[in-house]
Amino acid sequence: MVEISKILYFEKKESELAVTSSNVAWVPETEDDWITETIDLNAFAGSSDVLVAIVFTNANGNNIYLDNLDFFVSSEPSLIDLNEEVVRIFPNPSPEQFNVTFNLFEKERVNVRLIDMMGNQVLEQEFDNVLNQTLTFDTVNLRNGLYLIQFRGENFSTTERVVVMK
Repeated sequence: MVEISKILYFEKKESELAVTSSNVAWVPETEDDWITETIDLNAFAGSSDVLVAIVFTNANGNNIYLDNLDFFVSSEPSLIDLNEEVVRIFPNPSPEQFNVTFNLFEKERVNVRLIDMMGNQVLEQEFDNVLNQTLTFDTVNLRNGLYLIQFRGENFSTTERVVVMK
């Protein structure tokens, strides 16, 4: 027999989640009709047999709508709005390190190459199972200047600029 432990990790009442009040059926139509909730699940990282369940209790209220449930491999102190971008580099210019946040639809192997303005490759790394996460790159051994950073995944390829300025 398998033992199941339940952990209530997030609980909010309708007054904390509702964006409006209505006596008739209501459907979200604008961006203001949505709220963002972030739940840090780092306590479960690396654990096997974890089940994430979303349970609602309807107390004769209106419908519930969920959209854009994202699970990130690493937690961030603040959410980064990537819109339709596949990658975002920050801070840029970069003093000591820069971060690259990925916004992929499925896990991919990603090759990252950093090239200086003379065409010299100064870094190449490959990362497995990249999804929605942030990687940090150190600039301590780099000279000040403009670099191209190439990202090649299984379903995308893009080149961005990053400025190192210590």
